[in-house]
Amino acid sequence: LWNQAAEAVRKSEEITFIGYSLPPTDFLAEFMLREGYGSAPKKRITVVSLDAAKLVESRFASVFGASIEAISLPFITWAEKKYFPVVS
Repeated sequence: LWNQAAEAVRKSEEITFIGYSLPPTDFLAEFMLREGYGSAPKKRITVVSLDAAKLVESRFASVFGASIEAISLPFITWAEKKYFPVVS
């Protein structure tokens, strides 16, 4: 299962984390993400969380590098703006 997840990360063009903090104790997830991302590091990475900027600085940058978009919004607000923009 972890190999399939790493392969999905490798093949993806974009990865969005919603409400996930990538805790230091989640060794398997971090290993899988490093394996998948390390072989194809030109992906768009987005972190959506109320404390996204802090998470990017403290955890995600150590795994993915510096080019991560941090969006500090509730999920529903982000989803509405991204997928259901208001049309005048």
